[in-house]
Amino acid sequence: MIRKVLFLSCVALFLCSVYSAQVRAQNAGFVYVTNSQGSNGTGTPAILGFAVNPSSGALTPVPGSPFQVPADNGKSTLAVTPSGRFLYAAESVSGTGRVAAGYSIDPNTGALTSVPGSPFFVGGFGSTTPTWLVTHPSGKFLYIMDYSNAGIFAFAIDQNTGALTPTPNSPFSSQQAYPTALIVDASGKFAYIIGNSARTGTQASVSAYRIDSSSGALILVPGSPFLIPTDPSSTNKNGPLATWLATTPDSRFLYVSDYNQLELCTFAIDGATGALTLSPTSPLHTPHGSNEFTIDPSGLFAYFTSLYPNSTDCANFFPYTNIYAPDSVFIYSIDQSTGALLPASSPMQAAAYQPYPVAVDVSGRFAYVVNLQGYNFDPNSSNISAYTIDSHSGALTQVFGSPFSAGANAQYTLVVTAGPNGGSSGGGTPPPPPQSIWASSATPAMPDAGADSAVELGVSFNSDVSGYITGIRFYKSPNNTGTHIGHLWSNTGMLLASATFSNETASGWQQVSFAAPVAITANTVYRASYHSTVGHYSLTSGYFASSGADNPPLHALANASSTPDGPYCYGSTSCFPANTYHSTNYWVDVLFQH
Repeated sequence: MIRKVLFLSCVALFLCSVYSAQVRAQNAGFVYVTNSQGSNGTGTPAILGFAVNPSSGALTPVPGSPFQVPADNGKSTLAVTPSGRFLYAAESVSGTGRVAAGYSIDPNTGALTSVPGSPFFVGGFGSTTPTWLVTHPSGKFLYIMDYSNAGIFAFAIDQNTGALTPTPNSPFSSQQAYPTALIVDASGKFAYIIGNSARTGTQASVSAYRIDSSSGALILVPGSPFLIPTDPSSTNKNGPLATWLATTPDSRFLYVSDYNQLELCTFAIDGATGALTLSPTSPLHTPHGSNEFTIDPSGLFAYFTSLYPNSTDCANFFPYTNIYAPDSVFIYSIDQSTGALLPASSPMQAAAYQPYPVAVDVSGRFAYVVNLQGYNFDPNSSNISAYTIDSHSGALTQVFGSPFSAGANAQYTLVVTAGPNGGSSGGGTPPPPPQSIWASSATPAMPDAGADSAVELGVSFNSDVSGYITGIRFYKSPNNTGTHIGHLWSNTGMLLASATFSNETASGWQQVSFAAPVAITANTVYRASYHSTVGHYSLTSGYFASSGADNPPLHALANASSTPDGPYCYGSTSCFPANTYHSTNYWVDVLFQH
């Protein structure tokens, strides 16, 4: 490249349920709730969409909401890809059977559009009951649990269109005769299913599966199923009844709620095999019981929605609002060594009628709870309670305007949040970390090329799949001081986004996130760059001479006339990098999510 580097760059060349409830949440993303026909059959099955205010967490309807769905009654479950690009619903459709409907989520408005080929056939009437959906953290697979036939349908997700294709050998048999809920852990290595009538016995248990990362196939873990213990001290002598489960974000612990015994079991997860070991502190008595629970993204707090009060005799408590106060969300802190739960300093917060699904957004700032429809259309029901979260104590504070109306017949299986900036969270499938072209352990052949004029240094790249660029990375030498600004460009020089680096370390890889993710199209060339005011940039000469760098789906391209790689330009302010010198790699990278 570059004047002073003409000599230096020659030094080195380095080529280097019963329907179960569900909520998913995302920072400044979208919340989706389904509505059914209702008990009188007069409603219209639909998905309601809400935008999340990034400052307050308040909800506002997205344009076009509600979105009509191809369903008989709207009692379906939802799942979203971790990137927030695609939403799926399990439906029952007259004349067709059981299907999975797929939708693209507009990253700017949250509007839903059917993906090509939707809906996708799952099974015929009477033969399948798709009661739970979950996506793999990679966004490559969708799993649908079949309650009636005790199987798990697996589909490959087209990364560009969202279309579904059944994977080989799907469906996979479950050890549970009537499986209740299904999750995939945060690492994407293991799947867990709870049920209360195993094929080999009747005691509640957890089945564990290893996931083949290339095919999505489920392979039974040795020792599975793992039993939920019977507590002889419990006043309920019917034994355990597993109703919900979740894993910690670091995939070290699995929690299972027991409806009958009002207890919570903690299992340690073997990171190599996926096998479960019951914690010595288990079971934990939870006198409030729980409908569902979730773990916040930090892994520090757990949130439980309480059971319906006196549910065996609820008819005597009509109308609801004249008899007792709203139900609650209970808060626990999590011991980071043992996984044990302890009541938090602010142990509860009021919700409304029968709170069921609960989730924390990916930033850990907001929590959302869906409250079911009450008797006689109780006005304190069929809505969404929204809270801000105290990052130190985990305490919840109601968002102004909460609760927010969720239509006439909000369903307790059917809430999910999504959006482009940060992915989805809750329900056991947190978003995967951003992907880059080079690993953090990669280093340049020449960490410091010496002083030079102010310069913009870049890389040309593309992706096999559409997705979002969330930020820029670059490798920094100790003398590369001053202000650094990252940029994303089209291949023709249109500036798409920029951000100023802050809190930099003295040397090594630095990164900055854009204020909003930038959508990119598959197999399209883009350029990422940063501006340095003093030079002292890092380089490897000849890196792009004959080949690029590949970390699928991302590719840094070989240097060519149509796609110059190792581009640069001089200027006291930012400029579009279009020149090259000796196919040099200046170690600029991107943060990508799909």
